Amino acid sequence: MSDAKIECRMTKWFLVRAVLMGVMFFGFGGYFFYDAAIGYPKQNEVFFTYQGFKKAGDDFEQYRNSPVGWSSHVQESVLWRGKEEGGRVSVPDAKGNVCLLPEGVSAAPAWPAALADHAAMASGGWSAAWNAYSAERRFPSKPGEKPHDAASIREQWIAGSVCMVFGLLCLALLLRTMGRRLSLDGDEVCAAGRKFRVEDIRLADLRQWKLKGLARFAVEKDGKRESVRIDGMTYGGFDKAQGEPAEGFMRAVLARYGGDVLVYEEVPAGGKKEE
Repeated sequence: MSDAKIECRMTKWFLVRAVLMGVMFFGFGGYFFYDAAIGYPKQNEVFFTYQGFKKAGDDFEQYRNSPVGWSSHVQESVLWRGKEEGGRVSVPDAKGNVCLLPEGVSAAPAWPAALADHAAMASGGWSAAWNAYSAERRFPSKPGEKPHDAASIREQWIAGSVCMVFGLLCLALLLRTMGRRLSLDGDEVCAAGRKFRVEDIRLADLRQWKLKGLARFAVEKDGKRESVRIDGMTYGGFDKAQGEPAEGFMRAVLARYGGDVLVYEEVPAGGKKEE
């Protein structure tokens, strides 16, 4: 029986999964935050601008033969009438819900030049004016069917915050796992952030060891009994090319232990237990 120290560090298997989980949560969190701060308000601006163009097209029919009247109407009209609240502009939708617009957008914007041009409106209509204007502003040619109200924007902030919290938890778990190890140094065992001696083990539960790489030691130390989790998939691993470090650790512990061990009873291929 060798007294050489056995030490199992965090496996690549766990590292890759922890990093991917963290990246996923932080990525989704950033995406939700972007929509709440920029994406949804920008889509609202496009929506209300598009609605303004449609309304201008309806209004133009009254002034199709009156360029002067159209010019006067344009000067008196705006695309929408919003309300400034804390540096942001909000516009009500058809149901009266508050819809936030991007920062710097006017609460009552004048009609663009494409709508003010009577000759252009007479020849191409509001849709041609919208195509030209949306291309200039890099707006989508067709906006969404409805705007995003303040409640939906708030939901994006909440969802983003939840994802960021889970991302931080993944980061904390990764850092904690990196700082821990599974080791056997003589008769001293280090597992799950705890240190104890092999003689402190009262029961080794290996029922999930072959299937999931998990085991539990019932440890009694200083008059206190606790269950210590042994995670072979996270520490050491079972890569045959590396000599199955976790399996080597468990065999070394059991060689020194000699107490009660719980394992699943293996049934022969015929399906009957051996007498």
